[in-house]
Amino acid sequence: HNNFTNITCYPKPGWFGPYPGENPDGKYCQWNAETGNEIQPGQSTVFHFQAHTPETECCRSWRMESRYYYDPNHGTWFVIYNDICIDLTPPQTTHSFIGPQKHENGTTWIDGVTQVNLTAIDPAPHPAGVNKTYYRYFLVDDAYCSGACNFYDDCTSFQEYTSPFTIPDESCHQLQYYSTDLVGNVENVSYTCFFVDKTAPEVNMTVGQPSVYYSEPHPLYYVTPDTDITFTCEDQPPHPSEGEEFCIKVWYDQPTEWTDVTASY
Repeated sequence: HNNFTNITCYPKPGWFGPYPGENPDGKYCQWNAETGNEIQPGQSTVFHFQAHTPETECCRSWRMESRYYYDPNHGTWFVIYNDICIDLTPPQTTHSFIGPQKHENGTTWIDGVTQVNLTAIDPAPHPAGVNKTYYRYFLVDDAYCSGACNFYDDCTSFQEYTSPFTIPDESCHQLQYYSTDLVGNVENVSYTCFFVDKTAPEVNMTVGQPSVYYSEPHPLYYVTPDTDITFTCEDQPPHPSEGEEFCIKVWYDQPTEWTDVTASY
């Protein structure tokens, strides 16, 4: 705990003072009631007083005292102690992706099923706690995702974040977000750019010779053990994330049933 320093006391109408002072407990402000503001036995009322110290982030002991004037000794004090922590540091919010994603040379791709997750903390030294997190996203030019992701304002309203969400539209997006804490500190807006790639790769098969193709009753090739079968797989526009992975499963027919050659794809 630190004592209040450079304390400023503000006048209160109907009260003498304020009188700044200092004792072993620290610095203080004192106000004395003018006639008409005394509280008589059995009475109660509410008064508001103001004191101010420089905005430095720390925890302090705050003591409030009131003298009961009608006590025979004129010296009884009712004391209320509270710890007051000053939190001037805004929250810190980060984003992450849950599900399919790719990061390469500063460019990010996600899928339409990928969830966007926002995490906020109120950092030390005296965190009051995170209040709310807000976000918005919108389409931007492809250059934002493949080059410099500069801040862009399309005047879309921020909405409160409650749980991970998906982005359904395919193309380049900018995500912006920030958080507030319980004492009103507001974080600067953070932002990131990424492609949403929802278009699947295209697979083509080429059957060499010798082979015979029949289209009815369903597509069917007859080949020999020496026939080359070639597959090509290519991710499709408009925003291919590439990194294609080709999976294949083989089985053959017996007189009465099909038999798997590979256990899985």
